[in-house]
Amino acid sequence: ELKAKCVDGHTSSIGCVAISPKQLKLVSGDWDGGLAVWDLNAAGAVETSEPTTKKRKSSGKEARATSIVLKPTVCFAAHGSQISGAAWLKDEEHVVTGSWDHSIKVWNIEQQDCLLTLNGSRVVSCLSLSPHSEVVATGHPDCTIRLWDIRTSTNEESASLVSD
Repeated sequence: ELKAKCVDGHTSSIGCVAISPKQLKLVSGDWDGGLAVWDLNAAGAVETSEPTTKKRKSSGKEARATSIVLKPTVCFAAHGSQISGAAWLKDEEHVVTGSWDHSIKVWNIEQQDCLLTLNGSRVVSCLSLSPHSEVVATGHPDCTIRLWDIRTSTNEESASLVSD
């Protein structure tokens, strides 16, 4: 059942989404490199009712699903190409993003400020952040997984894992 619908944040297809650890915010990245942040507890959200594909057995009438419509609190250009992965840091103020532009970035969301950029040699096709440390794992089209320590400002990955 649809609970919320996020609208008006992107002008191209959405490539990734991530919900913050406390489930208060959502971040989404699009194919044009845009990043949007959504407040999942928005006081100004509008409640809507939309028809579903199901019909009620008893009356034969169309069933309706109630959901809220959310608009983004923040939208900005984060990368020069498609954002393929995003993850929240534990503090819920910072987001890590990966992109087809070969970069991994750490963002202060409220200030829309890039705090760190790590450039790789390959497209980033997905990413995941360790819940226990500030290590980011990225997947790449060359069948390689790279591990990055985002506490450092050097431009080198910590380790590479290659699959056959």
